[in-house]
Amino acid sequence: MSGSPASWPLVKIGDIARVKAGATPSREKKELYFSESGHPWVKTGDLTDGLLYETAERITEKAIADTSCEIHPPGTVLVAMYGGFQQIGRTGILQMHAATNQAVSAILANRQRVLPRFLNYCFVYSRPAWKKIAASSRKDPNITKQDILDFQIPLPPLSEQRRIAEILSSVDEAIAVTQAVIEQTRTVKQSVLNHLLSKGIRHTRFKQTEIGVLPETWKVVCVSDILTDSRYGLNTPLTSEPLGVPVLRMGNIVDHALDFGSLKYAELTKADAEKYSIRRGDILFNRTNSRELVGKLAVVNEKIDASFASYIIRLRTDHTQSDPWFLHAILSSPTYQDYLRSIATPGASQANINANKLGKVMVPLPPVAEQILIVANLKSFDEAVSASTARMSALQRIKFALMADLLTGRKRVTADALSPAV
Repeated sequence: MSGSPASWPLVKIGDIARVKAGATPSREKKELYFSESGHPWVKTGDLTDGLLYETAERITEKAIADTSCEIHPPGTVLVAMYGGFQQIGRTGILQMHAATNQAVSAILANRQRVLPRFLNYCFVYSRPAWKKIAASSRKDPNITKQDILDFQIPLPPLSEQRRIAEILSSVDEAIAVTQAVIEQTRTVKQSVLNHLLSKGIRHTRFKQTEIGVLPETWKVVCVSDILTDSRYGLNTPLTSEPLGVPVLRMGNIVDHALDFGSLKYAELTKADAEKYSIRRGDILFNRTNSRELVGKLAVVNEKIDASFASYIIRLRTDHTQSDPWFLHAILSSPTYQDYLRSIATPGASQANINANKLGKVMVPLPPVAEQILIVANLKSFDEAVSASTARMSALQRIKFALMADLLTGRKRVTADALSPAV
């Protein structure tokens, strides 16, 4: 870190904390070394940059005795050393006694010099620097223990550290509350969706079908029965230069909606531009990638001059039979997402669902008017999630702006300063 005011000294982590590495007990002795009732054992995937209360795995007393694992106290700051470029630099603060694996360093702060929460925020703010260090002249990106010991941070007085941590923690709490609202809204939506897709709206008579009990007036059809077109996308070189037509790829499908960031482009003939065009109501279905990503889909909600890549299938529904937003609601539901992943054909490195297999998926089909009513019932949940997501993004921008100001001393706080409104 840099930009320290004259009154704040730049100090090395090694001068204000001890750094210890972890270890991984042998997986071949799983029954001996791993236990659900053992000591929490932190891996990089457990780190979320905040307070850490639980871990995915636990290790036994025997594992502690037979390896170099140590139990660290609450307040220990943790940093991911390696485990993938997206993991490097992730942090956490122990809220219980725990050990770590070899990819996580434990930093035990001298609390007469630095507060754990302040130190953790310094590390979060410094993640770009950690990644730069990890990538420099090394075959496998990683941070070493010496990198941490030598890393410098501006060190204000303890009273100012405490106030900075309080201000940033208040924003984190607002972010956590907003995330909880999003998750709860999605949970309620799923419950409502499950009811609507099986019970419909104001039905009293039901029948048994190939896919379960449905309202008596509903049909069961294959996806292909309600499409006017099912087409693979372009297989042509793409460029980052904004020349030609934007081409949507699997990365542009995020949370079952379209994200128009990171676009690629292709120069197309007039015929190809029309053949691979996108219009409002088209469903874009990601047909290949890891099993977790196969089946991502989104409806085009606006008029856009764009095309789509070869690993996407464009679905156009027969609007006299099916509302595209209703079909999207079915296929994006957790039940159908699990089913789509289960029928994906495994490949050497990627799973795949071809258009023929997707076309044979059976779905419930109410009358179009009822489909539209069901979609309208779900719309309020999507709007609530969008509003909360926008608020969370705003809070995250506030947090990083505050870190840039407060952790460098660009703006100073006093012990009796009020937290900014968030």
